Amino acid sequence: MSASLRDRWLRVDWQALLELPPPPAMPLYGGPVWEEDFDELHRPVSDGACALRSRLAAVLGGDPRQYWLGQRATQMRQQLMELSRPDARLLLVQPEAPFYIQRLQGLGMRVDTVPPDLQPGDVDGLLEHWQHQTALVWVQSPSPLTGQAWPMEAVADLCAHLRDFSLVVLDLSLDNPDHHNRWQRVMDQHENLMLLREFDHGWSLPGLQLAALQAAEPWVEALQKLWPEQQPSRAVERAALDLLTHENQRKAGELRRQQMARGKALCQRWAENPQVRQLRLADAPLLFLQVRQPAALQSALQRQAGESWLLSSECVGEAGWFRLPLADEGLCERVDAWLRDHAERIVQG
Repeated sequence: MSASLRDRWLRVDWQALLELPPPPAMPLYGGPVWEEDFDELHRPVSDGACALRSRLAAVLGGDPRQYWLGQRATQMRQQLMELSRPDARLLLVQPEAPFYIQRLQGLGMRVDTVPPDLQPGDVDGLLEHWQHQTALVWVQSPSPLTGQAWPMEAVADLCAHLRDFSLVVLDLSLDNPDHHNRWQRVMDQHENLMLLREFDHGWSLPGLQLAALQAAEPWVEALQKLWPEQQPSRAVERAALDLLTHENQRKAGELRRQQMARGKALCQRWAENPQVRQLRLADAPLLFLQVRQPAALQSALQRQAGESWLLSSECVGEAGWFRLPLADEGLCERVDAWLRDHAERIVQG
């Protein structure tokens, strides 16, 4: 982040902390030191965290000095807003569940949203909802609710418009891991752009609760100084270093390709089904389905699994949509069986 943006939005008390010398580094020993392992508030950056940052940089094609490690993407959003001045506002570009927005507001954040029908890449439409107090513009690409992604040119245009006013955080958690180098080049051209990735199923790290924020070097240095407790624990370091290998990432890429192929096959199979009204394969391993009897499908899924994948009109803009994670083969099979059964009923009727 440029110095001008840091001075514009960073709280005065945080800016004062940046002027202090960093806490002294403590040496690490061969065996576990439980006092250090569990004292998360004052634990210094460990050798394992440095090694993990270097490994992530190798995987993502970036500079290891540009990575700040945290635990979850949602936690990073809250932490970035906590660092901002009291009058700072957060603009959410993708639709969010009302409960989640109310939760952010309950934490003291001033949150703005955009209409559900705002199309990815519509910079002019987005800027209509930007305010002079907007410190952070949060873009999820692809969106976990709609599966749509923002074009690279639109993100660059947005960053150029807001260069002297706001930070833009691009959450790439669902993006194709093979695209990291192209986003790195965009970030190198725009100091107000931050790239966020949460490493989960797509990286063969489910449940690890590990994310990395890539940004301009001054911003990363400030975060590491202000939030040293957000470095991952030693257990997470060891697990990530074991799993973030070239072999495992090759397997993760192959798994993603298999999931997208499964989605294409389902689209071909369901395209002529009379129960299907609309069908869309997302830019992520997600399949969006709209049926003629959404309540019946919803009830069938709830009886079988006790969960709901129906998206409300507030999320998508049109009722009756189902979001199907292609990683969940069992769910896709249940929906496929339901469509076959109800298509036969329509034909017989």
